[in-house]
Amino acid sequence: MIDPKFVMIPAAYKYIGIYPSNQKVYSILPTASPNADFLAGRNSLSPAYVTPEDTVLESTYDVRLDWQDRKTCPTLWLERSATSRLLWNENLISGINLGIWQTSGISALQVAQDPTNQNKGFVLTNNGTVTSGDFGIKQQFWGNYGYVRGYATVSVYVKRIVSYDNLCYIRLKDSLGNRVTMKFDFNNEQLLLEDSSTWTPEKTRVIKASNGWYRLELSVLTTGYNDCTFEIQPEERSGARLQMALPMAEILPYNGSLNPQGLSHSFIKTEGSLVTQGSEFCYNAISDIFSNNLSGSFFVELEEVEFTETVTESMISISTDDDDDTVQFIFSPESPLTQTYSVRARVIASGNNVADILIGGFDRLNTIKIAATWDVNYFKLFINGALVDTRTNLGLVPVQQDRISFANGQQYSNFFGKVNNIQYFDEVIPESQAIQKTTI
Repeated sequence: MIDPKFVMIPAAYKYIGIYPSNQKVYSILPTASPNADFLAGRNSLSPAYVTPEDTVLESTYDVRLDWQDRKTCPTLWLERSATSRLLWNENLISGINLGIWQTSGISALQVAQDPTNQNKGFVLTNNGTVTSGDFGIKQQFWGNYGYVRGYATVSVYVKRIVSYDNLCYIRLKDSLGNRVTMKFDFNNEQLLLEDSSTWTPEKTRVIKASNGWYRLELSVLTTGYNDCTFEIQPEERSGARLQMALPMAEILPYNGSLNPQGLSHSFIKTEGSLVTQGSEFCYNAISDIFSNNLSGSFFVELEEVEFTETVTESMISISTDDDDDTVQFIFSPESPLTQTYSVRARVIASGNNVADILIGGFDRLNTIKIAATWDVNYFKLFINGALVDTRTNLGLVPVQQDRISFANGQQYSNFFGKVNNIQYFDEVIPESQAIQKTTI
């Protein structure tokens, strides 16, 4: 078994200076090499909520180390930019008083417990029999994107108060009567289609949070009107109660493939206006251990892969600042209307593309483990425990690389998603080791 020369497992970061380049994400290897730590930050001054080690959501201005789906080590969550479109989404009572949140058939009471352990949760009580003719609590949000179709996504935290209140409902609809209603069953933890008209759920997701909370997510592709309304209601029984908190909605133009709104985004607080959170970056772990090697191996483990509405590709690379010598993992969304992406592994030496492999069909929400090995004779790509392709007779290999980035060497094609592990070896690891490392 060959040991790596570079390892980044996201366990800690450090605040180092002025926005936006204000953190470093530590690399475990090489030791005592501060330049080998990643320069990271956010292109935004608005806070977002993330799940830390104690599983209670907290507000942060830093890059995200998120423990939501991890038990022993967090994931580095590099988020795309997003705009939160539901107003007063942390203080629903103020929104109700201003007429921004509207209620029908229910009463809303602010309570002391919510996923952040602060006073931001609300109890919705069915005052009669909330049916499909009533909506519980709702808010209309607008796209204002100038396109005829768009992806609308909503996320909301819910919690049942008593064991016999088993159900709740969330809905997205527009002013033309198009709609999707989803039913969440607390007993089996499933979010299933209840009814629809024209629209269908493009993507749904249930994330189990702490203290009995669940985050529900729903994405739909709208049909040509620039408005969308989010509704949530308790079970259809007089006196049924539902605890809810931290709703958030986005809407983005349709571009021929499934937008990132099918994926979760950390909560972004609003009051009386929309809030846009900028994207995050993580660049330039610099070390001479990447240079002057005639062979090498590169391994990454990703928990999710995200894209913006305009991106054609994102990248993780070992490179030079001009990308004349580089090994790249390139991620591109597949279309139309899929949740999949392709992985392209490429070797560039002295400006020449000497090896190129493209494999598609990977789900954005599934963990993926990728390893590449190279020398002058072979370039091999391993994904999820299998050797998927090989290129021969490269002739040239890159030898001038001096950095790893979640982008290319020129800091374009930024990667967005959740990163669990990155490793670099200054030699070709055996096929058996590459298969073992990439096995899910």
